Amino acid sequence: MEWTKKLAFGLKKKDLLTNILQNFKETDFAITDLSHSKAIIEIEGQEVKEVLKKGCPFNFNILEKNKSINSTYNGIAFTVDMIDDNPDKVRLFALRSFGESLYHSITDASLEFGYKSL
Repeated sequence: MEWTKKLAFGLKKKDLLTNILQNFKETDFAITDLSHSKAIIEIEGQEVKEVLKKGCPFNFNILEKNKSINSTYNGIAFTVDMIDDNPDKVRLFALRSFGESLYHSITDASLEFGYKSL
């Protein structure tokens, strides 16, 4: 995910494919567009890691900028992508069918930290 993330968020689709073909043999990889099947939630603030700790068993104290992990949050499989660390900013990816449940779990965990919807 880390390599893909660095390319995918900074390049257009055509440029991404060209970059991959220049760096890898065609027999060494496969590309599958899953963007239509994912819900993406971005959260930011000093208490992001505390919110994530409430529903996920991963030790978020060791998660650093430009790293990502796969785990579960209250039983929902998701990917956490650490975008920035000053303040903490993460993108959460889950299957689209679980997006609403993940959103409600995250907002519920955020209430004690003063969560307000934008």
